[in-house]
Amino acid sequence: MGIGNASSAGTFQGVDGSSELLSSESISRNEGKIIFSFDAGNAPNWAAAIKDGYKLVISRNDTPWLFDMNRDHDELINYATSEWHQPIFAQLRDVLTGAMIKFQGPLLEQTSVLYLDVPACLDLDDKVHLNSRRNSSTRRNERLTIFCDDIGVRISKGRCMGFEQVRQQCPVNCGTCCMDSHGTMLVDSQVKGCSSLSTYCEDNLVTAFCPQTCNVCGQQ
Repeated sequence: MGIGNASSAGTFQGVDGSSELLSSESISRNEGKIIFSFDAGNAPNWAAAIKDGYKLVISRNDTPWLFDMNRDHDELINYATSEWHQPIFAQLRDVLTGAMIKFQGPLLEQTSVLYLDVPACLDLDDKVHLNSRRNSSTRRNERLTIFCDDIGVRISKGRCMGFEQVRQQCPVNCGTCCMDSHGTMLVDSQVKGCSSLSTYCEDNLVTAFCPQTCNVCGQQ
């Protein structure tokens, strides 16, 4: 109601955020305050915690994303594994996890398994550019571009052995990385590490997070 300068004789729960909405600053500077945001669509996909220009997003079927809006206004870079950003990442992760568990928000109605940390073994989303090959029909050299999910589907898994860039960008699908992650996951509203996840290995996210615990090394 503060936006329209309206007054009320009643009492309302919540926070008056009109000053931030009306501010000319693109980033909230309400230091020390953490704001939660939850996807409330028909199939909620994410939950977020925001503080001092940092935004942590935890979502279904993806690793956590930490945005530093002080440096990256377009929110294109994930700083979740940046050593310099670990203190703010840990703080936002812990408070957001606590809020999701306490309030059982819409995201937990859609899934019971979430990454709270980035897995030790992770395929990149970027395109993989392979060496040029000659097209017998056009008689021209063509460069093959693939994604990690194409391995074993669109192209042979043998490409992993023949192309170093494929092994480097796609260690999970190539089976060249097999180590348990040191972080945690949220499973059935409980924070668990790989040492406590052996009974959840039927879930693909758990298997990717804890390949040694789930005994899938060399089976990807």
